[in-house]
Amino acid sequence: MLKKINILLLLTFFITCKREYTGDFAWRSIDQNQFNYIEKMLISPQEFYTGRKNLYFGTQETIWWIYRFHNKFYLKPKFLVVLYSEIKSPQPVEIDLRIVQPDYQDGFYFIKQYYPPLEPGKYLLKIAAYEDKIPFDQVEFIVLPQEEIRQISGPVYPKKID
Repeated sequence: MLKKINILLLLTFFITCKREYTGDFAWRSIDQNQFNYIEKMLISPQEFYTGRKNLYFGTQETIWWIYRFHNKFYLKPKFLVVLYSEIKSPQPVEIDLRIVQPDYQDGFYFIKQYYPPLEPGKYLLKIAAYEDKIPFDQVEFIVLPQEEIRQISGPVYPKKID
């Protein structure tokens, strides 16, 4: 009887414990206009730059991003990744929804995704645990016409991670 109560208490503990997820965003963009279809499918950047502010990308660039978790996982959870556009709308409009599981490499869990070239405007990327559906992290970025992106001076990416 005592064993059943302990198991029940342990199960209740795991069910009621809510994980707080935290992490860092890292970015990389590649102008793939000159690439053929096979090159576009095979090429994936290896170096990313962490950052949350002053994120600008060009309309011809594929935007790669990583979310590197600070947490260690005992079970591999699922996450919702939602991209919103703030173009021509008073409220953000959902334009992409993905259900993803983190990968593991070099002692870190991370989500690695990309978006093909986007229209000029402001975007909002949110990440939520699949069970909760309440975003625990988000970041904004801006897509500019290619001519304008060339005129930006100074570092767009603050810190490199490998």
